[in-house]
Amino acid sequence: MPGFLKPYRPFLLFATLFFTSMFVLEHVNGRFLLNDFRVYWSAADALLNGKQVYGLPFGENTGFYKYSPFAAMLVVPLALLPFQVASVIWFWCIATASVALIILLHRVLEQETFGRSVRRPNLFLSLSLLCIGNHLVRELHLGNVNVFVLLFAAIAFRIPIAKPKVAGALLALLFMVKPYLGILFVPFVLRGQWKVLAAASAAGVVMLLLPVVFGFSKAMELHVEWLQAMSQHGEYLTSGNTVSSFLHRLTGVADAAPLQLCIIAAALGLIALVVWREQAVPLRGDKRFLLFFGILAILPNLVITDTQHFLFALPLFMFVLHYLSQRRDPTVLAVFVVICLLHGGNSSDLLGSDLSDRMNAWGALGMANLLLIGLCAWLASRSDGKTTSA
Repeated sequence: MPGFLKPYRPFLLFATLFFTSMFVLEHVNGRFLLNDFRVYWSAADALLNGKQVYGLPFGENTGFYKYSPFAAMLVVPLALLPFQVASVIWFWCIATASVALIILLHRVLEQETFGRSVRRPNLFLSLSLLCIGNHLVRELHLGNVNVFVLLFAAIAFRIPIAKPKVAGALLALLFMVKPYLGILFVPFVLRGQWKVLAAASAAGVVMLLLPVVFGFSKAMELHVEWLQAMSQHGEYLTSGNTVSSFLHRLTGVADAAPLQLCIIAAALGLIALVVWREQAVPLRGDKRFLLFFGILAILPNLVITDTQHFLFALPLFMFVLHYLSQRRDPTVLAVFVVICLLHGGNSSDLLGSDLSDRMNAWGALGMANLLLIGLCAWLASRSDGKTTSA
């Protein structure tokens, strides 16, 4: 075991038990399906064998591949293996990435954000895992890529000055997987981190060109179909957790694309304003952390997507836990417990199908996510300024 991991042995044991239990139960209950990974694996297999990649459901009726051709190329090595073997590898890759993500965010919070250590780090890490436990179970069950997305984003946040080329390449990769993650470029643009942006542009061009190995005409066809797949994504998904859906329920205004675009534009404007103000008054480490990861956390409230994307709130959960480890604040603790229950407690196994469906219809998860973002912003606004710069 590497030396830097030795202090985290209790957490590593807890995480191993968590993921092993999930792995065993999925097999015992006949639920080890990883339907989202089946889409990635099938798309990579189709790409490898010259078959149709886009516009064809793989597995479930909504199992359309909607990521870039380059992203499919990354899964080609696993497509060379039988799906059952590849799915086991993918499951444990998600588990490993989850552990690495939580430890990385912990170190960022301690060293660069608050500048203070938590008293019981292994308890802190274990609670962090439990805060997103329900979403993580769904992520593992489906075999999605959100943990990898958050891990790459966390690395890009940590190393932009020391390793701008790596940070840029990671941002380009995030865009290739989920283009709406291009919103993460905004802080780098307004801070003038041109080396990162230049590296991201160069890496993005390379990623767009690599599918030419399958032939120029085939590459062009794949990219056109990718654009079409993204435009159709919202047509077969619905969400009661978006801001536009809340406005629809409150005011009766149609929850349509124009309203969503207006809300996204308003969010972009607010982010740009905050980062622009930073140029005159540099943000402390805690506020930089919340700006970057707050952008990620609010995305499921802005665009129609699956509920496991609310995993993006993990850094904010860890932010509040770090605050509570330093201060006894019963009010914040009570609000935080309510947020945790609403955010991660909606399980049909625990609540029953009827109550779970009602919570989905009410958008309880989306409201809890907005409350979490608001709580973090409030804590940062009343902090004593003893944090270090990121």
